[in-house]
Amino acid sequence: MTWLMLVVGALGTFRGTRMVLQDEILAGFRDWWWAKYPPESTKRGYLLTCPWCLSIWIGAVLAIILALGGTIGLVFVSILAFSALTGIIFELLER
Repeated sequence: MTWLMLVVGALGTFRGTRMVLQDEILAGFRDWWWAKYPPESTKRGYLLTCPWCLSIWIGAVLAIILALGGTIGLVFVSILAFSALTGIIFELLER
């Protein structure tokens, strides 16, 4: 694994984790998940409240995509990484 792939994977993991945990586009999924698995009483529900916990799984999936997906896998993870960088830049500019 190159340094570039490590950075792209890390940024992609950050973005994927944030998308699942916080972004409005997946609010319906979170609500559905929490209805089945309440976070206060189930580990599966808690998973969607903990960035450390979820990032392990998101990172694992993205690592597999990078390892087995070839160019298409790299493009997919790069899209998440570009989005992460854009979000970070916007956050810095708003301060």
